[in-house]
Amino acid sequence: MSGWTCTPFLLVLVLGIAAPPGAVAGEDASLAERCNAIPWEVELGSSDRCPRALRAVQRELEAAGPEVVAAIAEGLDASLNLRRIAPPILQRHPSDRSRALLVQLLADPDDWTAEAAAFALGEVGGVEVVDPLREAAGSARPMVVHNALGALISLGAADRSEQEARAALRHPDSFVRTTALQLIAEVRGEASIARAHGAVRELLDRETDAEVVRYAKRTMRIL
Repeated sequence: MSGWTCTPFLLVLVLGIAAPPGAVAGEDASLAERCNAIPWEVELGSSDRCPRALRAVQRELEAAGPEVVAAIAEGLDASLNLRRIAPPILQRHPSDRSRALLVQLLADPDDWTAEAAAFALGEVGGVEVVDPLREAAGSARPMVVHNALGALISLGAADRSEQEARAALRHPDSFVRTTALQLIAEVRGEASIARAHGAVRELLDRETDAEVVRYAKRTMRIL
Protein backbone atom coordinates (compact mmCIF):
# COMPACT_ATOMS: atom_id res chain seq x y z
CA MET A 1 0.00 0.00 0.00
CA SER A 2 1.46 3.36 -0.92
CA GLY A 3 1.18 6.39 1.30
CA TRP A 4 -1.10 8.65 -0.69
CA THR A 5 -2.80 11.27 1.40
CA CYS A 6 -6.55 11.10 2.04
CA THR A 7 -8.51 14.23 2.88
CA PRO A 8 -10.10 14.66 6.33
CA PHE A 9 -13.55 14.67 4.69
CA LEU A 10 -13.17 11.06 3.61
CA LEU A 11 -11.90 10.00 7.02
CA VAL A 12 -15.03 11.50 8.55
CA LEU A 13 -17.14 9.71 5.96
CA VAL A 14 -15.77 6.33 6.97
CA LEU A 15 -15.72 6.83 10.72
CA GLY A 16 -19.19 8.24 11.37
CA ILE A 17 -20.57 9.77 14.57
CA ALA A 18 -22.78 8.19 17.22
CA ALA A 19 -26.54 8.69 17.16
CA PRO A 20 -28.96 8.11 20.02
CA PRO A 21 -31.12 4.96 20.05
CA GLY A 22 -34.32 5.32 18.10
CA ALA A 23 -32.90 8.11 15.94
CA VAL A 24 -33.92 6.20 12.81
CA ALA A 25 -37.63 5.62 12.49
CA GLY A 26 -39.57 3.17 10.36
CA GLU A 27 -37.93 -0.18 11.11
CA ASP A 28 -40.48 -1.93 8.84
CA ALA A 29 -39.84 0.44 5.93
CA SER A 30 -37.54 -0.42 3.06
CA LEU A 31 -33.92 0.63 3.35
CA ALA A 32 -34.40 3.37 0.74
CA GLU A 33 -37.49 4.66 2.56
CA ARG A 34 -35.67 4.75 5.89
CA CYS A 35 -32.82 6.73 4.36
CA ASN A 36 -35.15 9.08 2.49
CA ALA A 37 -37.05 9.83 5.69
CA ILE A 38 -33.94 11.46 7.16
CA PRO A 39 -33.58 15.12 6.12
CA TRP A 40 -30.11 16.18 5.02
CA GLU A 41 -29.62 18.57 7.91
CA VAL A 42 -26.26 18.77 9.66
CA GLU A 43 -26.19 19.52 13.37
CA LEU A 44 -24.78 22.95 14.15
CA GLY A 45 -21.17 22.66 15.26
CA SER A 46 -20.72 19.12 13.93
CA SER A 47 -17.56 18.36 11.95
CA ASP A 48 -19.46 15.64 10.10
CA ARG A 49 -21.42 16.79 7.05
CA CYS A 50 -23.71 13.75 7.24
CA PRO A 51 -26.81 13.78 9.49
CA ARG A 52 -26.42 11.84 12.74
CA ALA A 53 -29.47 9.67 12.07
CA LEU A 54 -28.09 8.63 8.69
CA ARG A 55 -24.79 7.74 10.32
CA ALA A 56 -26.78 5.45 12.62
CA VAL A 57 -28.15 3.64 9.58
CA GLN A 58 -24.64 3.41 8.15
CA ARG A 59 -23.28 1.83 11.34
CA GLU A 60 -26.20 -0.60 11.43
CA LEU A 61 -25.46 -1.71 7.87
CA GLU A 62 -21.72 -1.91 8.51
CA ALA A 63 -22.44 -4.38 11.32
CA ALA A 64 -24.49 -6.61 9.00
CA GLY A 65 -23.17 -9.54 7.00
CA PRO A 66 -22.55 -9.84 3.25
CA GLU A 67 -26.30 -10.05 2.64
CA VAL A 68 -26.40 -6.28 3.10
CA VAL A 69 -24.93 -5.87 -0.40
CA ALA A 70 -28.14 -7.14 -2.00
CA ALA A 71 -30.27 -4.90 0.23
CA ILE A 72 -28.21 -1.86 -0.77
CA ALA A 73 -28.39 -2.76 -4.45
CA GLU A 74 -32.17 -2.89 -4.26
CA GLY A 75 -32.48 0.60 -2.81
CA LEU A 76 -29.74 2.61 -4.52
CA ASP A 77 -31.78 4.05 -7.38
CA ALA A 78 -34.51 5.20 -5.00
CA SER A 79 -32.37 7.02 -2.42
CA LEU A 80 -29.60 9.59 -2.70
CA ASN A 81 -29.03 9.33 1.06
CA LEU A 82 -28.43 5.60 0.69
CA ARG A 83 -26.02 6.14 -2.19
CA ARG A 84 -24.05 8.57 -0.05
CA ILE A 85 -23.49 6.09 2.79
CA ALA A 86 -23.21 2.96 0.64
CA PRO A 87 -19.50 3.06 -0.42
CA PRO A 88 -17.90 2.52 3.03
CA ILE A 89 -20.40 -0.27 3.69
CA LEU A 90 -19.78 -2.00 0.36
CA GLN A 91 -16.01 -1.88 0.82
CA ARG A 92 -16.41 -4.16 3.85
CA HIS A 93 -17.69 -6.93 1.59
CA PRO A 94 -15.37 -7.29 -1.43
CA SER A 95 -17.10 -9.28 -4.17
CA ASP A 96 -17.97 -8.97 -7.83
CA ARG A 97 -21.35 -7.52 -6.82
CA SER A 98 -19.96 -4.90 -4.47
CA ARG A 99 -17.30 -3.87 -6.98
CA ALA A 100 -19.93 -3.46 -9.68
CA LEU A 101 -22.05 -1.33 -7.36
CA LEU A 102 -19.08 0.85 -6.43
CA VAL A 103 -18.23 1.35 -10.10
CA GLN A 104 -21.85 2.39 -10.63
CA LEU A 105 -21.61 4.85 -7.74
CA LEU A 106 -18.33 6.22 -9.10
CA ALA A 107 -20.32 7.64 -12.03
CA ASP A 108 -23.06 9.09 -9.81
CA PRO A 109 -23.80 12.77 -10.51
CA ASP A 110 -23.72 13.47 -6.77
CA ASP A 111 -20.21 14.58 -5.80
CA TRP A 112 -20.28 13.07 -2.28
CA THR A 113 -21.29 9.67 -3.65
CA ALA A 114 -18.71 9.60 -6.44
CA GLU A 115 -15.90 10.78 -4.17
CA ALA A 116 -16.67 8.10 -1.58
CA ALA A 117 -16.95 5.41 -4.25
CA ALA A 118 -13.54 6.29 -5.68
CA PHE A 119 -11.96 5.97 -2.24
CA ALA A 120 -13.76 2.68 -1.52
CA LEU A 121 -12.63 1.14 -4.82
CA GLY A 122 -9.03 1.65 -3.73
CA GLU A 123 -9.80 -0.39 -0.62
CA VAL A 124 -11.80 -3.14 -2.36
CA GLY A 125 -9.39 -3.64 -5.27
CA GLY A 126 -9.81 -5.87 -8.27
CA VAL A 127 -8.38 -5.63 -11.75
CA GLU A 128 -11.79 -4.74 -13.16
CA VAL A 129 -11.95 -1.45 -11.23
CA VAL A 130 -8.74 0.01 -12.68
CA ASP A 131 -10.19 1.28 -15.96
CA PRO A 132 -13.23 2.94 -14.32
CA LEU A 133 -10.85 4.68 -11.91
CA ARG A 134 -8.65 5.80 -14.79
CA GLU A 135 -11.72 7.31 -16.44
CA ALA A 136 -12.70 9.01 -13.17
CA ALA A 137 -9.20 10.50 -12.98
CA GLY A 138 -10.24 12.65 -15.93
CA SER A 139 -13.39 13.90 -14.20
CA ALA A 140 -14.23 17.58 -13.95
CA ARG A 141 -14.77 17.08 -10.19
CA PRO A 142 -11.51 17.71 -8.28
CA MET A 143 -12.17 15.43 -5.30
CA VAL A 144 -13.22 12.59 -7.59
CA VAL A 145 -9.94 12.99 -9.50
CA HIS A 146 -7.96 13.13 -6.25
CA ASN A 147 -9.58 10.00 -4.83
CA ALA A 148 -9.41 8.11 -8.12
CA LEU A 149 -5.67 8.79 -8.41
CA GLY A 150 -5.21 7.77 -4.77
CA ALA A 151 -7.12 4.56 -5.36
CA LEU A 152 -4.94 3.75 -8.37
CA ILE A 153 -1.88 4.20 -6.17
CA SER A 154 -3.35 1.83 -3.58
CA LEU A 155 -4.06 -0.74 -6.30
CA GLY A 156 -0.49 -0.64 -7.62
CA ALA A 157 -1.76 0.53 -11.01
CA ALA A 158 0.69 3.39 -11.51
CA ASP A 159 2.08 2.19 -14.84
CA ARG A 160 -1.41 1.59 -16.24
CA SER A 161 -2.56 5.06 -15.18
CA GLU A 162 0.59 7.07 -15.84
CA GLN A 163 -1.08 8.92 -18.73
CA GLU A 164 -3.93 10.07 -16.48
CA ALA A 165 -1.46 11.17 -13.82
CA ARG A 166 0.54 13.21 -16.32
CA ALA A 167 -2.66 14.91 -17.46
CA ALA A 168 -3.54 15.69 -13.84
CA LEU A 169 -0.27 17.58 -13.44
CA ARG A 170 -2.02 20.42 -15.27
CA HIS A 171 -5.07 20.34 -13.01
CA PRO A 172 -5.96 23.78 -11.59
CA ASP A 173 -6.13 22.44 -8.01
CA SER A 174 -2.78 22.00 -6.31
CA PHE A 175 -3.91 19.05 -4.15
CA VAL A 176 -4.78 17.13 -7.33
CA ARG A 177 -1.35 17.88 -8.82
CA THR A 178 0.24 16.63 -5.61
CA THR A 179 -1.67 13.35 -5.76
CA ALA A 180 -0.72 12.96 -9.42
CA LEU A 181 2.93 13.32 -8.43
CA GLN A 182 2.49 10.64 -5.77
CA LEU A 183 1.19 8.27 -8.43
CA ILE A 184 3.96 9.16 -10.89
CA ALA A 185 6.53 8.37 -8.20
CA GLU A 186 5.25 4.77 -8.30
CA VAL A 187 5.77 4.10 -12.03
CA ARG A 188 8.33 1.42 -12.81
CA GLY A 189 8.22 0.75 -16.55
CA GLU A 190 11.18 2.19 -18.47
CA ALA A 191 9.00 4.00 -21.00
CA SER A 192 6.68 5.28 -18.25
CA ILE A 193 9.62 6.63 -16.26
CA ALA A 194 10.99 8.47 -19.30
CA ARG A 195 7.63 10.13 -19.97
CA ALA A 196 7.17 10.91 -16.28
CA HIS A 197 10.58 12.60 -16.10
CA GLY A 198 9.66 14.94 -18.90
CA ALA A 199 6.24 15.76 -17.45
CA VAL A 200 7.61 16.50 -13.99
CA ARG A 201 10.40 18.69 -15.40
CA GLU A 202 7.80 20.69 -17.33
CA LEU A 203 5.74 21.02 -14.14
CA LEU A 204 8.74 22.36 -12.22
CA ASP A 205 9.29 25.02 -14.90
CA ARG A 206 5.82 26.49 -14.38
CA GLU A 207 4.77 25.51 -10.83
CA THR A 208 4.35 28.26 -8.22
CA ASP A 209 2.87 26.27 -5.32
CA ALA A 210 5.63 25.44 -2.83
CA GLU A 211 4.07 22.15 -1.69
CA VAL A 212 3.66 20.90 -5.24
CA VAL A 213 7.26 21.87 -6.01
CA ARG A 214 8.40 19.89 -2.96
CA TYR A 215 6.52 16.81 -4.14
CA ALA A 216 7.80 17.27 -7.69
CA LYS A 217 11.42 17.34 -6.53
CA ARG A 218 10.82 14.28 -4.38
CA THR A 219 9.29 12.50 -7.35
CA MET A 220 12.30 13.33 -9.52
CA ARG A 221 14.62 11.83 -6.89
CA ILE A 222 12.55 8.64 -6.75
CA LEU A 223 12.36 8.25 -10.53
